[in-house]
Order: sequence, then structure tokens, then C-alpha cells
Amino acid sequence: MAAAAVLATTAQSMRGPDDGAGEAGEQLVLPETELQRRVAALWYELLGIEQISIHDNFFKIGGDSLLGTRLISRLSGTFPIELPLRQFIENPTIASLSEIIEGLLLQKLEELSDEEAAKLAEDLG
Repeated sequence: MAAAAVLATTAQSMRGPDDGAGEAGEQLVLPETELQRRVAALWYELLGIEQISIHDNFFKIGGDSLLGTRLISRLSGTFPIELPLRQFIENPTIASLSEIIEGLLLQKLEELSDEEAAKLAEDLG
């Protein structure tokens, strides 16, 4: 019985705060930036959903911890970043996740030489 309680608590924490994001009947807000479109494409592929609002909560529209881990792996393959699972759990929407990724990319750019930064910008292009 204790294991079930731990799993239930973990599942609740994975869903994030009950902020209403991802609830049925919300207005569909499509990706606006190239970064949001690239993140959304990964969500479409993993969740099998054709239209997702940038404000939908990953865990409320069918995502779970396994799919979240797969998403993080694909994001790391798409962008030269290391996204901690905790950051994804705390930012489970395309909009907020894109902001985190943008910040990580900017941080990465600051660490690179001018030549490396130009190459990275070209590759992400």
C-alpha cells in the first residue's frame, strides 16, 4: 500500500501544479516561434496529437514520465542542451519549455568562441 501512495504522489508531482493548463475547452494557441514549432513537433510525434496549444500541460494531455524522459532525450538530440527532468516537470508546456530551452541555448552560446557560436547558429538555423 505504501508503494501505491508513493506512485500516486510522484504522478501528481509529474503533472505539475493544478493551473488549469491543458484543460478541455481552452483556446488553441499555436506555436508562434521557430523554437516553439520545433518543440511542438516533438510533442505531436510522442503524444500522437495533431494540434496542441502552447499552453497545454504535457501531463494533462496524455504525457507521462516515460514519454517525458523520451521527450527530454529528443530535445537533447535536437538542441545542444542538457535539460534536467526537474525543469521539464516544472515547465510542462510548450511555451514555458521553449523559454527554458532558449535560456539554455543562450547560456551555451556565451560559453562558445565566436567561431563555435556561428557554427551552432548555422546548425540550428
